[in-house]
Amino acid sequence: LRMREHSRNARAAAELFANHPAVAWVRYPGHPSHPDFALAERLFGADRGGMMTVKVRGGAAEMYAFTNATRLCSIGVSLGDLYTLVYPNPKRGDIIRVSTGCEEIEDILADVTQALDAVPVPAAR
Repeated sequence: LRMREHSRNARAAAELFANHPAVAWVRYPGHPSHPDFALAERLFGADRGGMMTVKVRGGAAEMYAFTNATRLCSIGVSLGDLYTLVYPNPKRGDIIRVSTGCEEIEDILADVTQALDAVPVPAAR
């Protein structure tokens, strides 16, 4: 039951990340943009877990703008909790690891949206 909830929430969060202008890319095997989406679908079906990686446009300042603006999502280094966690990783290209929890999806999406809206989107060059 917990894994189904993690997976369902992660699919919705990945879709939100993929369509937000502050996000450069999202890697989640349950999202069609993932290079191994078809393989993951064949091997795992709908339940693909709650872990994903997100890259916001810009660098460390923008990464921290997102993670520092979250209210529901906690910053954590040990991912895989029952609650949604974000982990900024400046040493790996300013990526953000997200472990989607089992909270109400509307609450997760509202928190992610307001945090992404706090990210200053760099001007196109």
